[in-house]
Amino acid sequence: MTYKSLWIQPYSIILPEDHPLADQTDLNIAQLAQEPFVMLEREESPQGYDYVLSLCAKHGFSPRIVSQASRTDAVLMIVDAGIGITILSHHLLLYASPSLRFIDIQDEEHQVDIVASWKTANENPSVPLFIQEVETALQRLESRQP
Repeated sequence: MTYKSLWIQPYSIILPEDHPLADQTDLNIAQLAQEPFVMLEREESPQGYDYVLSLCAKHGFSPRIVSQASRTDAVLMIVDAGIGITILSHHLLLYASPSLRFIDIQDEEHQVDIVASWKTANENPSVPLFIQEVETALQRLESRQP
């Protein structure tokens, strides 16, 4: 397998808009100790799942997992329904309901690499073209940033 890191995104705490903490700009993980958590199934994202568990453990608690889903869109819908909160990559804001709040995590180095991967032996000419298009689009986005 070959992979290429495309960009890095921070993790965010994701809450429904009517959650008591939804108006905060950032939160300490310890503030979530009593919250119900919705998680992406470990089989779908072992690193992300383990990251959330270790982050909570670092702050003295185990998350109370009330629901799990095999797709990120399902996790976001469950959070939007008010069943719990989650911690996922901030880039999901692009796909999320406007009624979800993405809150920064205080005092943590928390990021996830967004990567493209493909079989090294794959001779499909669309693979390098796709990577080139993604890189060009990312460069355009970066040039628009202040």
